[in-house]
Amino acid sequence: MKKPHALSVFYATLAATFLLLLAMSITFYLYMDSRLAIDKAQLNREHSLHLADELRQTSDDLTRMVRLYVVTGNPMYKKQFQEVLDIRDGLVPRPENYSSIYWDLVLESDKRPRPLSTAAKLTDLMRQADVTEHEFSLLNAAKDSSDALVNLERQAMVLREQATSNGQTQSWQAITIIHSNDYQKAKAGIMLPILNFTVALDERTQLNVQSHLQTATALQYWLTLLAILSALTIGLAAWALQRILGASLGTIEKHISHLGHGEYVDALSVHGGLEASIAGCIARAEKRLTEIEIDRERQQAELKKAEHSLMESERLASLGALVAGVAHELNTPIGIAVTAASALEANTKDIAAQIKDGKMLRSTFDNYIEHCSQGTPMILRSCLRAANLIASFKNISVDQT
Repeated sequence: MKKPHALSVFYATLAATFLLLLAMSITFYLYMDSRLAIDKAQLNREHSLHLADELRQTSDDLTRMVRLYVVTGNPMYKKQFQEVLDIRDGLVPRPENYSSIYWDLVLESDKRPRPLSTAAKLTDLMRQADVTEHEFSLLNAAKDSSDALVNLERQAMVLREQATSNGQTQSWQAITIIHSNDYQKAKAGIMLPILNFTVALDERTQLNVQSHLQTATALQYWLTLLAILSALTIGLAAWALQRILGASLGTIEKHISHLGHGEYVDALSVHGGLEASIAGCIARAEKRLTEIEIDRERQQAELKKAEHSLMESERLASLGALVAGVAHELNTPIGIAVTAASALEANTKDIAAQIKDGKMLRSTFDNYIEHCSQGTPMILRSCLRAANLIASFKNISVDQT
């Protein structure tokens, strides 16, 4: 694969990975929103059921209080009866966690099991709950039936109070009222709307939860699919990046550092088909720089050799000029010595001929002696001059070498 192709694949996979991650984020947000909606539906169901149970419990508490009062005549139960009504109507503060067991724990000492909270009317709490109008109408019907039953319960309590002064007849009548068929029918009239509310709430919330569960399940499948596709695109991007780089990042960084420091010892090896990668470019650069370095060293060696030859030529030229100068300097004393020696030789031959012929005159001999005394010093001086020049030339030659 060529580098431009690998680069286009890398950019394409990066874009695809970004889009997939964006889709995963959106899907995950929708999934969490569905889960929150399920939790909210469950909490709302529990809250609505607590309100319905509180309405049922208050009705049972009122029944228990009125029956205890009618049987015992203890004014504490009448007081608690009224307090149950006042709490339900929002006239006094509600105890904390009132939907749980409360009045069953209030005994003769009238000690309360939990502290009080804020006042709230039960019908207002039911309206604030996320219930339909039909469901609210069922709870409100149960509340109205319970309020209607309170009037019958108050009649029983009045009869019980009258029994204190008029005998047991009114007491028995009060007991009969709160245990009569009419009373049981009135209680059933309270419980039936609560039961219908529970059924309607269960059906609605189950459908709502099931719908959100189906949505969450579908989103979960999409999340899994998107995660798999993201992993594939990331793997493809890593493969394309490897094709672009041609080697590991550590190897590339190492060789770039070597190039920066002018080190070309370890050549970067590139697998077949990756010649157009970054590693391939670095390998070609290393090869080219190595060739340039070898050529530079060769040229430097040739330059040093040429420089040595030039210096040798200059030295020989200087030596030649020196020899020419010395020869010129030697020419004069040697010429004088040769001239004087030639003249002395001619005079000596002439004297020898005269002696042989017997014609030697004293004056001639004296002239010869005078010529010898003049010529020999001249020859000696000229030869010494030539010897000094030769010695100086010899020293200079030694220095030059």
